Amino acid sequence: MIIIVSSVSVMFARITSEIFAPVFGVSISLFDVEAPIRLSIRDIWIPVIVGLAVGLFAGGFLKLYRLIRMFFTKTLKSVASQYKIFMVFALTFVLGLVSYSFISTGHHLIENLFEGNGVIYMLFLVLIVRSVLTLSANSNNITGGLFVPILALGAVISSILGKGMMGLFGFQHEYYVIVLILGITACISSMMKTPLTAIIFSVEALSCYENILHVIIVSAVAFVITEVLGVKSINDTVIDAKVEEQNEGAMSVVIDTFVTVQPESFAIGKQIRDIFWPHNLFVLSLKHGPKRGAEVDEHGGKEIREGDILHVRYSTFDEEATEQELVAIVGEQKIDVKEADII
Repeated sequence: MIIIVSSVSVMFARITSEIFAPVFGVSISLFDVEAPIRLSIRDIWIPVIVGLAVGLFAGGFLKLYRLIRMFFTKTLKSVASQYKIFMVFALTFVLGLVSYSFISTGHHLIENLFEGNGVIYMLFLVLIVRSVLTLSANSNNITGGLFVPILALGAVISSILGKGMMGLFGFQHEYYVIVLILGITACISSMMKTPLTAIIFSVEALSCYENILHVIIVSAVAFVITEVLGVKSINDTVIDAKVEEQNEGAMSVVIDTFVTVQPESFAIGKQIRDIFWPHNLFVLSLKHGPKRGAEVDEHGGKEIREGDILHVRYSTFDEEATEQELVAIVGEQKIDVKEADII
């Protein structure tokens, strides 16, 4: 269901953009990038090196987020939020006067990097400043998004790699461009922990369809590195931090219970995997009623019917709110709530 809905929406969005882009004279490409050169099988080491470097950077970046957030929430706990926001704003304003590359979303920065602009020492400075500013803004709930800023960070680190390879191995500019593309791909895969999305983005938005093998390798290597380092994606890390902040001082409980699918409820006719259940809720098993051929499904692939019994387990800070969400899906009923014995 999710795949069908998303595919249809993307298809119509693409058709709409193709129709109206020529009318208004705009480009539908995210970045104006020429098709990169085609790498051979002998160049397989390039995506491995890029994936390792970007994966390590992503691991450090995600760990840095926790340190910066602790600085604002723990060290500066007594400082009012408006003063912390002003502090970040003032720092951003001052650094923006020094260089526009330090601030903004980073779209212009990526385009400049594709043209080969920037010297090594300045790129290192941009990498450090943008990382600190992005995480500081996010820690104070004043960020406007993370996707393009993360692409910019990936472009900066891979630009440093590309220029280094040009100096060490005598790479031409064409190789520099492919390293930049691979670095952005690795950054999406490692920081957002979405390797498939990274591959598709590289092929569609960055015209890297002739280097699909190298794209897959760099995405996989970067992803594995962050898995080894044991870090979550930036989105999960931000969400966990916000949940922790909103429920500071509250105790989380784990509930294990059974619910019955009521007549005309939302869940009827759908499969377990197609429903957006309450946060941190897992359907452990489904048992069809005796009139429907009693059997237990432990894989989430059976269609839910009226009278089915679902064994659910969930953790929550607000039992009442989670129960209301669950009841909205399976129908009104009294839920026998008991805390689960978790070892």
